[in-house]
Amino acid sequence: AKEAQKSDEYEAALSDVQEALDKAIANGEEVAASTTATQEEIDDAWNLLFDAVQALQFQNGNMAGLQAVLDLANSLQKEDFTQASWDAMVAVRDEAQAMVDAQDSLQQDIDAMADELVNALNNLELGADLGSLLHLIEVADTYEASEYIQNDAWDTFEAALEKAEALLASTDPSQDDVTAMIVELSTAMAEIRLVPDKSKLED
Repeated sequence: AKEAQKSDEYEAALSDVQEALDKAIANGEEVAASTTATQEEIDDAWNLLFDAVQALQFQNGNMAGLQAVLDLANSLQKEDFTQASWDAMVAVRDEAQAMVDAQDSLQQDIDAMADELVNALNNLELGADLGSLLHLIEVADTYEASEYIQNDAWDTFEAALEKAEALLASTDPSQDDVTAMIVELSTAMAEIRLVPDKSKLED
């Protein structure tokens, strides 16, 4: 049994299996050295040692497949996806990373972890494209109230701008809401009118 501790099979075994064998050997040596050990204690020590040696078949699995899926997950950008689906994926990704770091799992558990991470990746939802709305808000923010006629059109514009900024700051707005907001704000911007400036006419 002590030879088993020096084998490649021992080195490849799960840490729990290695620990069990070490304890079984230590227990066996203690019983063997005892002059008062009963036959039952001897039999128990032998059975424990036999089971520990047999358990060496439970070896660390191959992490290559799981690592490949992890590499894909780590290449993605948070801002491209909805917060909820990203958080769900990250939770599974972190669990998978811990498994790889530990290097102490059976192949069936590794494969199950890889499948779970693949499912989490497949469940990622693309976030809305906020670029156009952001640009429109930036333009609208440059409009000075003093330069425009203060009427219902201006009030509508201000309300639309406030609404657009709130949508931009919200968590995971849908693409439909973003598109509708772009239409609403751009329409309101088109309706406002500059205060007539006679000096420009004179120029």
